[in-house]
Amino acid sequence: NMVPETCEKIYVGKVPGNHSMAQDEINQVLVRHALKGKMIVRLKGGDPFVFGRGGEEILELEKHGIPYEVVSGVTSPVAALAHAGIPITHRGIGQSFHVITGHTAIKSKGIGALEAEDDTLTDGFAEYAKLQGTLVFLMGLKNLDLIVERLIKNGKDAKTPAAIVTDGTLPSMKCVRGTLGVLPQLAKEHGLK
Repeated sequence: NMVPETCEKIYVGKVPGNHSMAQDEINQVLVRHALKGKMIVRLKGGDPFVFGRGGEEILELEKHGIPYEVVSGVTSPVAALAHAGIPITHRGIGQSFHVITGHTAIKSKGIGALEAEDDTLTDGFAEYAKLQGTLVFLMGLKNLDLIVERLIKNGKDAKTPAAIVTDGTLPSMKCVRGTLGVLPQLAKEHGLK
């Protein structure tokens, strides 16, 4: 809202199931405008280097010899939980945290994977279920049922404290707390999207 009127704004945002541009196109928009001598600001929601494809954009800039600067904020897994009053680590309870994608474009093939055609979860649930500390699944609400099912199937206790945070740090933020086993039902009851 504070961008001067003289600036050109190009929307390249993504919402689940609706991407305004493919990543390759976004990369080319950055390069095309930078090569015209323009100063570009690529504003990203969340952390550009945590499942945010910021690395792909930088590689493309480097390929064309375009200088850049990254201005980082607080990473979303930490910020969203903090805003909800949930410490990502806590002395005596959780001494580590693990950030896992809640969906990927690459089909699962490994341990704990299902054979579903539309399976968009990453491999590794046999390992994730055994990890101590806080597990954070980013962008995982669409796959919540599968995430919970695979964690429990691979040994995570269904009574493990759990929460869903949507729209972290925004005025529309919602946080629902419960246990792992009832999390999908809580999401439905609270109409989380």
